[in-house]
Amino acid sequence: MFVTFHAFGSIKLWNSISGEELADFGFPKITCKDVLLHKGRNELICFYDDNSAKIIDMENFEKITPFIVDEFMIQPGDEPRYIQDSVIVTEQGSDRPYYLGLTNKGEVYYSELREKDEINWVEVR
Repeated sequence: MFVTFHAFGSIKLWNSISGEELADFGFPKITCKDVLLHKGRNELICFYDDNSAKIIDMENFEKITPFIVDEFMIQPGDEPRYIQDSVIVTEQGSDRPYYLGLTNKGEVYYSELREKDEINWVEVR
């Protein structure tokens, strides 16, 4: 399977063998900026330019879990800040993944994605 991003913010999932479109996700007024595949949880994590994230269950494309990114990333009066590139990393000897995110402002943050509806980012200095 592979993912494509489109001009008006939608993302599409494709079967890499047949070329068949498996799913098309679009949400009004927001644009997807980065996607991570979390193989261990079989989920696709999508980061949007409104500083939100959505998790798509790869076994049930209709199951979409919205996540709210903490207010630390949103400062009144600032230009919008959002994750534009990210990776999943696992510390040696641990099975708990961390998410590293690079913002459109060049800042690096990390987070543990927990089983709740919020992502709390901590700036890496």
